[in-house]
Amino acid sequence: MLVHLAIKDLAIIDNLETSFGPGLNVLSGETGAGKSIILGAVELLMGAKAQADLVRQGAEEARVQGVIELPVNHEPAGLPPDLDLDQGGELILTRVISATGRSRAYVNGNLVNLSVLTEIGSRLLSISGQHQAQRLLKPEEHLLLLDAYAGLEEARGAVARDYETLKRIRAKLDSLRERQAERSQRSELLAFHLEEIEKAGMRPGEEEELALERRRLKNAEQLSQGAGQAYQALYGADGSVVEVLGGVRAQLERLGGLDPELAPLAARVEESSYLLEDAGRELMSYADRVVFDPVRLEEVEERLDLINRLVRKHAPGADAAAVLARAGELGRELEGLAGLDGELERLEEEAARVEAELGRRASELGQNRRQAAQRLSQAAEAELKDLSLGRARFLALVEEKPLAPDGKDRVTFLLSANPGQDPRPLARVASGGELSRVTLALKSILARKDSVETVIFDEVDAGIGGGVAQVVGRKLRDLARRQQILCITHLPQIAACGTSHYRVSKSVEGQRTVSLIQSLREEERVEELARMLAGVEITAKALDHAKEMLAEGGRWNGEPS
Repeated sequence: MLVHLAIKDLAIIDNLETSFGPGLNVLSGETGAGKSIILGAVELLMGAKAQADLVRQGAEEARVQGVIELPVNHEPAGLPPDLDLDQGGELILTRVISATGRSRAYVNGNLVNLSVLTEIGSRLLSISGQHQAQRLLKPEEHLLLLDAYAGLEEARGAVARDYETLKRIRAKLDSLRERQAERSQRSELLAFHLEEIEKAGMRPGEEEELALERRRLKNAEQLSQGAGQAYQALYGADGSVVEVLGGVRAQLERLGGLDPELAPLAARVEESSYLLEDAGRELMSYADRVVFDPVRLEEVEERLDLINRLVRKHAPGADAAAVLARAGELGRELEGLAGLDGELERLEEEAARVEAELGRRASELGQNRRQAAQRLSQAAEAELKDLSLGRARFLALVEEKPLAPDGKDRVTFLLSANPGQDPRPLARVASGGELSRVTLALKSILARKDSVETVIFDEVDAGIGGGVAQVVGRKLRDLARRQQILCITHLPQIAACGTSHYRVSKSVEGQRTVSLIQSLREEERVEELARMLAGVEITAKALDHAKEMLAEGGRWNGEPS
C-alpha cells in the first residue's frame, strides 16, 4: 500500500509530505485547494505523461516520491523480476520533471525507463476518477471489464495472437497466389533469359582475355615490326648490343689476367649477354607469331559485342561477371517458382490449422464470457442494492459479432434504475449519481479479484448526496477492508466513514500560493465535517451534526463511539 507521498514544486504545491495508513483514507478540502494535484502526483508515479507546465513557477524541477509497502504474505504478480524484492519490503518510486519538460523515473534510487514505472504502478495502484466513470459509457470498455472480472485476459491474448498469425499467413497466401497467376509468363521469361545467357557459353575472365586479343590483332603490324627492330638491335644486326658486349667481355678477360679484380665483371657481362640473347630470340619468335588475322579479329569483335549486349540487357553498368551472377539468380528464381505449389499447399494447411484453433479459442472465450456475464450481472445487482439501487436491474449482454482480435463477442452493459423500465445501454439511461454507483459497484466486484493493493477514488460522489452518500461511504469502508483506499470527496457522509481523514488547503505566503495537507485528529475531523455540512460559517448545530455523523461512522465500523 501507499504509505508515504512527498511532492515538491508541483503546480501550486511547494513542499508537501504525508503518510497514509490502511483502510479508508479520506481527502477533503475546498475546490481548488490542490486535491487534484495530489491525484495527478500519484498518476505521475504510475507513469502518466509529464509536461513542463506542471513545474511550479520559478522552480527548476518538480519531484514526486511515493513509498509503497509490499504485502508480507505475498509478492504482487507481474512486477519486473529484476527488482529483487523481499516480501514485506518497500518500493520507492520517484518521478522528476524538469522545467524543460524532460522526465526521469527511479525505482529504489535506480534510474529506470518510464515503462518500468508504468508496469509497477499498474500492478500496485489503481485510480478511479471521473474519466473512469465516463469509460462506462463506451461499449468497447465493457468487454475489457467483463474479461477482467472473469480473468479472461490471457485467453483473449491467445485469440489475438492467433488472429494476427492467421492474418500474416493469409497475406503471404495472397502474395503467393498473385505470383502463381503470373508464374507461367514469368517462368517463360526467366527461362528465355537464362537460356540466352547459358547459350552464350561465357566463362569468368573471358571478356578481359578477348579485349587483350583484340588489341593485339588490331596492332599486329606495329607489334611485329617493333619486336623485329628490337631483335635486330639486341642480337641480329652488325654492331648489336650482344656483339658489343662480346667485345667488352673479351677485353675484361684479358685485363683480368693483369688484375684478378676485373674477372668477376667479365663473368657478369657474359651473363648479361646470354640474357639479352634469350630476349632477342623471344622477340624474333614473337615477331613471327604476331600476324594480322582479319577473320579472327572479326570473331573477337563479334564475341565482345555479344558479351556487351548481354551486359547491357542483364547487368547495366556492370560487367560480364555480373551477367554470370544474374544467371544464378534466374536459376534460383525458376526453382522457387517450380516449388510454388508446394509452398502454397503448406501455407494453406497452416492457415486451416490456425483458423480452426482460432475458431475453437474464440468460441470457448465466448462461452466463458456468457457464463461470466451472468455472474457479473447478479453480482452487480447485489452491489447496487447495497448502494440504494435495490430495484435496479443490471445486465451484461453478450452478442456475437464478426471475428476480431478480441474475439467474436460484443459486450454491452444495460441498466434499468427504476421498475417498469427495460434495461437499456448505460449511456442512454444512467444519471451522474447512478453512473457513480455503477462504477463503485463494478470496482467493488473487481477488487475481490484484483491484486492491486491501493485504489484511489476521485469524484465517486458525483451526483449523489444524503442517505445515498452514506451508503457509498459504507461501501468504500467495506472495500477498504481488503485494499487500501484513498478517496477524494466533498461529501461529509463519505468523509465520516474514513479510517483516516486528511484536509487539503491552500494559503498565500507572500506572493505565492501554496497547497498543504494535514492529517486530522478527532476534534479536527469534527470541524472539517461541520465545514463540509455548513460551508463558510460553522454553527453549533453543524458541529453537533458532524459529531453525530462521525460517531455513526465509527459504530458502523465496529469502533467505539
